[in-house]
Amino acid sequence: MGRGKLKMEMIEEEKSRILTMKKRKKGLIKKLHQLTTLCDVPACMIFHDPTTNSTSVWLEEDPDQVRSLIEAYKAKKNDPSGGVREYLLSNFFDQRQRQAEEELEKLRKNNVEGMFPTWDDHLNFMDEAQLRELAATVRGKAENHNQQRRRERKH
Repeated sequence: MGRGKLKMEMIEEEKSRILTMKKRKKGLIKKLHQLTTLCDVPACMIFHDPTTNSTSVWLEEDPDQVRSLIEAYKAKKNDPSGGVREYLLSNFFDQRQRQAEEELEKLRKNNVEGMFPTWDDHLNFMDEAQLRELAATVRGKAENHNQQRRRERKH
C-alpha cells in the first residue's frame, strides 16, 4: 500500500519536522548518488541544518571535487555566452504575457480578415477587361466618397 499525498506546507510539530528533514536528507543523498553513478554526472549537495546550525556537504570524502564543481558553476554563471541561466518567476510571467499577446494578435488578424476579406474568389474567373472595368468602378466610387467627405468638412 502506497503513502498518502502530503500537503506541501511546513510541518508544525518541531519533532516531526526534524525527523522528516533527516529522512528526506538521506533520500536526497541516495538520489544524488544514483544520479552521479548511473548518469555519470558530477554533482554535490550542500545542506544547511537550521536545528544544529551546521552545514554538511555530500561528497565529503572529496572536498576538492566539491570546490571544482562550485568553481565550474560560478564560471558558467558569469559566462555571457550561456551556461547556467536564471529563470525567475518574472521571466515566467513575461514569457506567458508575450505568448498571450502573440495569440491575441493572431486572433485580431483572423478577425479582421474574416470581416474584411482581401480577396474574392469571383475575381479568379474574370478576364482582363472585366477586371479593368471593376477597377475603374472602384476608383470612381472612391473619388465620389472623397468629394462627399470634402463637402461635409466645408459645412
